Amino acid sequence: MLNAHLGWNMHTRGEIEALVAEMKERGWKKLIIVTIPYHFVQVFNCLVKAMNDQGYWFAAYAAAPKIDWRTPMVGSQGLNQNTTPFEQAGEYALKVFKYQENGWSASFDRLFQYLENREDIANGIMNPKAIHPNEWADAMSDPLG
Repeated sequence: MLNAHLGWNMHTRGEIEALVAEMKERGWKKLIIVTIPYHFVQVFNCLVKAMNDQGYWFAAYAAAPKIDWRTPMVGSQGLNQNTTPFEQAGEYALKVFKYQENGWSASFDRLFQYLENREDIANGIMNPKAIHPNEWADAMSDPLG
């Protein structure tokens, strides 16, 4: 597994760290992330933090399959064998804040700044830290921002 050396194993942040490293290694500047809808906020918050930490920025977009929110499924990491996407969404909402509190992901403000400017950032037209240069470092250390 690509991210095993990072110590995160199969958690969102570790997978994103490995993804950003792979994008950087290959010089790729655009990505479409396909995942279940409730996971997008967590993925993109981790993505912005990982791009900042690794100093490599690209334009990422989201695509989601159509789902039935009541369909039985196996939950995150296989820990819950009997759940639904609706139930998992509630759990992920709490995870988003936990990741931010622990400094594992970006703040919502940084996420929104990235989403509004991702093409210019990816093309080197805009430095991601130039959006609000005095706030970026503070927000990355204070994820609630």
